[in-house]
Amino acid sequence: MLEIRKILGLDKKWRLGLVGVGNLGSALLRHAQFVDGSYTFVAAFDRKPKRIGVRIGDVEVSPIEAMNHLVKTTGVEIGVIAVKPEWAQKVADMLVRAGVRGILNFAPIQLHCPAHVFVENVDFSLRLEVLYYRLTPSRSRRHRSRIKPGSVIAPK
Repeated sequence: MLEIRKILGLDKKWRLGLVGVGNLGSALLRHAQFVDGSYTFVAAFDRKPKRIGVRIGDVEVSPIEAMNHLVKTTGVEIGVIAVKPEWAQKVADMLVRAGVRGILNFAPIQLHCPAHVFVENVDFSLRLEVLYYRLTPSRSRRHRSRIKPGSVIAPK
């Protein structure tokens, strides 16, 4: 079991930096306090002055201009993007320049990053559409059972 945890990267505590401390970002920071061990938020950034200096859990929100410096000094490995779509690519570029190795993107756009930076997109709408499909009564039970959990259903 320990070997599997090591292969999956669960044998260490990953250091995350959040960009965008609105409703979603704040919820992510609060949630992290209750999660058992594989990650910790070590930095949070926002561009709105009213959020700068606010403490959420163990993290104080810093201005986005401090990102390059703080990503390096806090050891952020993964950037989490929770900003409006029109800001997401700019934020991703800033995270890449600062040295992150991975990005978890909650913005509903496709990011363009260098090949050495891994990007995972969290698409709430798509996951909800899959659930709608599974719950639709007009589908036959036999047809629905062939769709594996976690499958992506392509739009027409």
